[in-house]
Amino acid sequence: MAKRGAGSPGWRGGRTYYKGYVRLSGHFDHPNAHDGLISEHTLVMAEHLGRPLLPGENVHHLNGVRDDNRIENLELWSTSQPPGQRVEDKALWALEFLKTYHPEWLIPDAQEQAC
Repeated sequence: MAKRGAGSPGWRGGRTYYKGYVRLSGHFDHPNAHDGLISEHTLVMAEHLGRPLLPGENVHHLNGVRDDNRIENLELWSTSQPPGQRVEDKALWALEFLKTYHPEWLIPDAQEQAC
């Protein structure tokens, strides 16, 4: 029987490549992992943020090199947007977005009036 994992002669510390991205195995407890696999850029960004990535968030490689996972080459992107076109709905969504990503940009009185 062929040896797998760390016993295999081709073992590379749990690092594999998929479509140019580095994937790491053995991360069964991480919320952003799937079946114990997590993209290295996702893990680097989550550690930088001090939290898992939220639904609708992803990581962009600034220089386009998919295995360059230095934090200075990574940028957090959000793909979420409000459904519909009502201005009131979009304004409330914008407040929630700012509360999540830049609460320091909110003026306390405006925040209270809108809610």
